[in-house]
Amino acid sequence: MHEIVRLGDLFDFKNGRSFKKEEWRDEGIPIIRIQNLNNPNASFNYFDGGYDESVEVNLGDLLFSWSGTVGTSFGPHIWKKGKGVLNQHIFKLSYKKNIDIKYAYYSLLQITGEIEKNVVGAVGIVHVTKKRLNDFTIPLPPLAEQQRIVAKLDAAFAEIDSAIFANACNITKANEIFSQYLSNVEADYLPLEKLINIKTGKLDSNAMVENGEFPFFTCSREIYSIDKFAFECDAVLLAGNNASGDFNVKHYEGKFNAYQRTYVLTVVDSNSLRSRYLYFQLINALSKFKRMSVGAGTKFLKIGMIRSLEIPLPPIIAQDKILEKLEKLLKLSEELHTAYNGKARQLSSLKSAILAQELKGETA
Repeated sequence: MHEIVRLGDLFDFKNGRSFKKEEWRDEGIPIIRIQNLNNPNASFNYFDGGYDESVEVNLGDLLFSWSGTVGTSFGPHIWKKGKGVLNQHIFKLSYKKNIDIKYAYYSLLQITGEIEKNVVGAVGIVHVTKKRLNDFTIPLPPLAEQQRIVAKLDAAFAEIDSAIFANACNITKANEIFSQYLSNVEADYLPLEKLINIKTGKLDSNAMVENGEFPFFTCSREIYSIDKFAFECDAVLLAGNNASGDFNVKHYEGKFNAYQRTYVLTVVDSNSLRSRYLYFQLINALSKFKRMSVGAGTKFLKIGMIRSLEIPLPPIIAQDKILEKLEKLLKLSEELHTAYNGKARQLSSLKSAILAQELKGETA
């Protein structure tokens, strides 16, 4: 049985600094934010002023994001790039005892699920306190045993990550089904400003209520609920901002409400354009919107970008025939996503099982 050690006795947790938007620059030292940990391709903001070296991050430093969205933002990261400065909501860990950095990373990864059960905060954005984090424990075997465990985990995870990558490629191919079909639609192109009306919601993103009567559309892929509606129509809803520019589209007919950054698109003449056809064309345009989006910390779409988007507009009878094919493709795509997402969950569970097997010891 390995020694069980409190995190507070193993590490000092140094929080980052709040770098305000007015301090951001186009060059200087990169500001490491949570999106830079979660997405290696996320762009940086930069800082060119003085800073305390306690917030300086270098290659190989162990970091822990302690605020964000459960299941996506929390957890340990080994920094794999050059020098940067640490934004708030992320801890940099310094060591009080002799511990292999990869063993520390894997151990923190193993208990992240338990840590997330102890978060506090509002719906959507939550955090774990430093005091509570200090009280979690991990097993600490001798250094040689730590290194043996790390070697075994590295080998197993490399094989699993290869399978995860292959699975992600399959999901990408499933997403391309619509693009391949829509690219063959032959018709004159018209800008959306001639075809649709555009409004936005008026509410904050946290206006949702549990078990509300009406759908509440935000920029999240998830649909929330609310107890009052502001719209009653057949609408296509386009997320207007996203941290990495990965926008999403939804189609809904009925009573609903919307976040102030969500674009509500309604067709001017249903005898010229089907809402459902518009929905599929906007899905096809998401990669273009990502390239067009602006903003440093958060990417967003301007209304003019949507109005100027041109789509092929065949006669309404042709649209209906195209929609028959697209609905079949949608069903096929959903089946593929279900299969691939199931595979992804299996691979993720396999990782968790291997961690649990190798990192034995009671944790709290």
